[in-house]
Amino acid sequence: MIRFAVVMALLPLAASAQEAPVEFDCLAEDGRAFRVELWQPSELGSPLHCVRGLDLDGVAACARQGGWGLSDPSNAPGELAGVVGRTSEALGAEGKFFARVGLSEFVASASRGVGMPLALEVHGITFWRMRMDLAGGEGTMFTRDGAVAFRCGGIEVGP
Repeated sequence: MIRFAVVMALLPLAASAQEAPVEFDCLAEDGRAFRVELWQPSELGSPLHCVRGLDLDGVAACARQGGWGLSDPSNAPGELAGVVGRTSEALGAEGKFFARVGLSEFVASASRGVGMPLALEVHGITFWRMRMDLAGGEGTMFTRDGAVAFRCGGIEVGP
C-alpha cells in the first residue's frame, strides 16, 4: 500500500518527465478486467499510452501522449498502424484512439469511422471514452449505451 501511495504521488512527475512505464490493473463494475499502461516504450519513436483487454471493435487502443493511434479495423483488427500528433492527421483513419496523461487524470477515447472524432460520437460505428483519476485509480468508461465505473490498482513501475 505504501508503494501505491508513493507511485501515485510521483505519477504527475512521471507524466511530465516521461519517465518509467506505469501499469494499472482495472476492474469495471460490469466485471470486465483490463489494464491501463502509461508511458510504454515503443518502436514508433515516442512512448505510448494503451488500454488492453477491452473490445473496442477492432480499434487499436494505443496512442502517444496527446496524440492519436491509427488502425484499420476492417483489414487488421486491433493492430496499430501508426501514430500522429494532430487531429487533422487522424481524420482519414478508419480507427482512432486518443490518449493523454494530465497532472491528475488519464483520458482516452476510441472511435471507428472516417471523419472528425467528435462527430463520430454521434455518427460513427463505434464510440468509447474513459476518464481515470490518477490519485485514486477510479474512473468511468462511456459508450452510447451509458457509463460504467471502474477501479484500478496493482500498479507496477518499470525500470
